Amino acid sequence: MASSGTIQQAIRTGYRIQIAWTVDSQSTANNTSTVTAKVQLVSTGSSYTINSSASKSGSLTINGTKYTFSFTASLSGNQTKTLYTKTVTVSHASDGSKTCAFSATCGINVTLSGTYYGNVTASGNGVFNAIARASTISAVTASVAVNGTNTVKVDISRKASSFTHTVVFSFGSYSKTNTGVATSSSYAIPTSWLNAIPNATSGTAKVTVTTYSGSTKIGSAVSKNFTITVPASVVPTFGGVAVNDTTTHQTTFGNMVQGKSKPKFTITASGALGSTIKAYKTVFEGKTYTGATPTASAITGSGQVSASITITDSRGRTASTTKSWTVAAYSAPKIISFQGFRCLQDGTENYEGTYIKAFLNFSISPVNNKNKNTYTLEYKPKTGTTWASLTSGAVYAFNDSIISASGYFGIDSTYEIRLSVSDSFTTIRSIFEIPTAFTLIDYHRDGRALSFGKVCEIGEGVEFGLPAFFSHGETPEGAIVIPTNADCNNLKTAGFYYFTAPVRATMTNIPITSGSGSLAVFDMGDAGQKMQIAARCSIDSEIWERMFYSNTWQPWKKIYNGAGKILWTGGYYMTETHKISFSENASLQPNGIVLVFSEYVDGEAKSQSIASFFVHKRSILSHSGSGNTFIMSTSNGAFIATKYLYIRDDGITGHANNGIVITATSGVTLTNTRFVLRYVIGV
Repeated sequence: MASSGTIQQAIRTGYRIQIAWTVDSQSTANNTSTVTAKVQLVSTGSSYTINSSASKSGSLTINGTKYTFSFTASLSGNQTKTLYTKTVTVSHASDGSKTCAFSATCGINVTLSGTYYGNVTASGNGVFNAIARASTISAVTASVAVNGTNTVKVDISRKASSFTHTVVFSFGSYSKTNTGVATSSSYAIPTSWLNAIPNATSGTAKVTVTTYSGSTKIGSAVSKNFTITVPASVVPTFGGVAVNDTTTHQTTFGNMVQGKSKPKFTITASGALGSTIKAYKTVFEGKTYTGATPTASAITGSGQVSASITITDSRGRTASTTKSWTVAAYSAPKIISFQGFRCLQDGTENYEGTYIKAFLNFSISPVNNKNKNTYTLEYKPKTGTTWASLTSGAVYAFNDSIISASGYFGIDSTYEIRLSVSDSFTTIRSIFEIPTAFTLIDYHRDGRALSFGKVCEIGEGVEFGLPAFFSHGETPEGAIVIPTNADCNNLKTAGFYYFTAPVRATMTNIPITSGSGSLAVFDMGDAGQKMQIAARCSIDSEIWERMFYSNTWQPWKKIYNGAGKILWTGGYYMTETHKISFSENASLQPNGIVLVFSEYVDGEAKSQSIASFFVHKRSILSHSGSGNTFIMSTSNGAFIATKYLYIRDDGITGHANNGIVITATSGVTLTNTRFVLRYVIGV
């Protein structure tokens, strides 16, 4: 680079033409140079002269622009003769550099030492000194966790010490401008900028530097990106968590009630710096609920209970809190024991007594001493239908005996004594029998009946008031009433038993979940083996069995499901988006499941072309989630379809091909849209 130079071209020995150029000035603001170029004819010795007075023509081209001129070629020895001078302004490149092209042609048209010379041209380039241009960014902070105090810094490399800069930090619709900056600038980004990224934890920001010389902009602005991050401390916040009883129990008893109240959570929350709440999760007593106002199942605990609530915002950030409240303890009324016998008026046991002594042991949960707490003791002849009151009261616990006030109980009849215990939610009952007076053998007056160990009460037949032992098995006519709170694991004496629905609610280790039913116990060998068969009183007549083997009760197995249980019903092609769940697992059915398909015509599932398929539960459990193929057709074979299903213990997932018409490789057209799944039946 230079501010001047000379471009020469020899004519012959002693003669040349040249272009002498000089940069007179440069404009930083305009990025230009003013240059003067001279076309000169030069003699390099005293003997080298030219005698010519005729006017000649020449041209000078500077930076692509041509200029013409006239001259005379007369030249003295050792003379440098300027033929033409031109001053022009030329623009530099955007980076401030400039290579300027010069070319001069002179038609000297003279004969020198016997040789004629016409046009002579000199050409070349001049490389000007560069003009200082826009500054560059040498460094910028790579990442900033925005908390209002952390700063981003940009370092600037400028080309002239007089240059200043305008620095703009920008992010989304937010920006900050610093002016008059020399070589660096810093900015503490405010947290409000995070509103620009409500759905992310980081974003790309930009710093832009514009160079000025005085008030004149130099070159183009330059920029670099940097990363803005959301600090871990920026999380959603809770406005509050309210818990209310969806029942009236909290109002009635002063607290929610164990096993009865269903709490509803009302969660208010807000995002942080632009984020929004996307998910609510409430974990209570091992169960997870979603949404801002979930209602939980009935509370199983009591005392101080707690729920854990977690909110998630649009950035994926979470916050958690715990909500605690008091739950009043509650358990259903419990008849711990209930028995009695005939006695005399003073309570002395006597099998010919006409009074009754009953032993009562029951309890009722107080529930803040606001729970109803009544009991009633009643009696009736076994063959009667109307109960009469012996006594009643209102206590939360009772463990004592009661003697009937009068001798109502004739020795020739069997009586039933019933204890009813009630609270605000339920009533439970237990019954025991008071037999007739004892007599070893008694004959009925009609001569067609007798009894052993009791007074004969039937007109025809045999009664036993003593244990009877038969050599060929047991009979169900004298089934034993199962008392409250019975544990079926303890029922090992061979015989027939039955229970009422209220008693079933207190029993344990029984597969029947509700209603009344019966239980039969059988001896199965000489090593203490037993078998229990449980039957539920219902339309379906479900039956279960289990074995007592090696001193351990084995799991209950359902051996009969009545008419079959509907596990699912609908009308699906069963494409890949169709996922059905069984109301009860296939493994709990006696044998497996039956899939029932029917035709689908004109947008409606029809009860025609029914196709049923049995799948054994062992196949389902051994190949859970594997594909199963089912082929079906209409009566005349006009439409053939296949269904490919992934069967699990708890449900079925379909396949994409189940909802289309395809041509198989065999050439058969499969109209899979012609059939839909209607039922899944447990059998």
